[in-house]
Amino acid sequence: MKGYIDIVKRVINAPETEWKPNRTGVRTKALSGDHFYHDMSDGFPLVTTKQTYFRGAAVETEFFIKGLTDKQWLKDRKCNIWNDWANPVGVQAILDEEAANGTEAAGVFRTPERTEQRRKEIQKEQNDLGKIYGYQWRNFNGVDQVQSVLDKLLTNPADRRMIVSAWNPAELEEMALPPCHLMFQVIVTGENLDTLNLNWYQRSVDLMLGLPFNIASYALLLKLFAKHADMKEGVLRGFLGDVHIYEDQMDTAKAQCEREPLSLPDLNIFKSPGHFDFLSWTHEDYELLNYEHQGKLNYPVAV
Repeated sequence: MKGYIDIVKRVINAPETEWKPNRTGVRTKALSGDHFYHDMSDGFPLVTTKQTYFRGAAVETEFFIKGLTDKQWLKDRKCNIWNDWANPVGVQAILDEEAANGTEAAGVFRTPERTEQRRKEIQKEQNDLGKIYGYQWRNFNGVDQVQSVLDKLLTNPADRRMIVSAWNPAELEEMALPPCHLMFQVIVTGENLDTLNLNWYQRSVDLMLGLPFNIASYALLLKLFAKHADMKEGVLRGFLGDVHIYEDQMDTAKAQCEREPLSLPDLNIFKSPGHFDFLSWTHEDYELLNYEHQGKLNYPVAV
């Protein structure tokens, strides 16, 4: 998928002055702003210059649509992308309890380094992710944003307010991670209002691990909304904020850019008889056809 590789090359070729520190301790080479564009008639936008874990994207998308927050649901379906994170409120409560009880983590070994190590251990142990993406999609201060979009697509498809936001400032401290892709908008175009498009905004873009996954997830959402509204699939756009490659990913990123993108696959969404039920869709209700890729590439994850 050339559009994706072009973004990667722009970051790689950016001036050396664009290196900067961040919360993970692994510095990044970063640019402020970029744009991803894909016409869905060209195929399903799954990166081909490396193997992309589409099943994981499908499982996570169902998880978000259902508004779930317990990562055991993901682990039960062999989707481990959230394993390293947990609700910081619960994690801190355990650290505080250990300190009050004088356990090992609070005793002579309680250094800043040991505290951070223990925090990461607890994050792996705890299953509550807090009020992350799907919770906000389905219950943003009591508002079911997904249901609102579904209703408007059938009753007022010209509406320019079909927006779903995961960025709830009042609840950011209760999220395993503040949302990276923080909002999306569904826009219907055409004289007959028969083409469905989706735009998303992403504040923080891990180009090598995150963005291929995010592209696949939002392309899947576009297809699901189009199926719900019985519309044609239009254009997927991503408006990207802090676009970065981690320093320990750089050599592999350069190697990936040497690979020539292959033809894109197709994705069929299974539909039961009658009207397609968006909210009942599961990660097993699809068929990925003709996905050719150039093998796995291992990129480290910055936590």
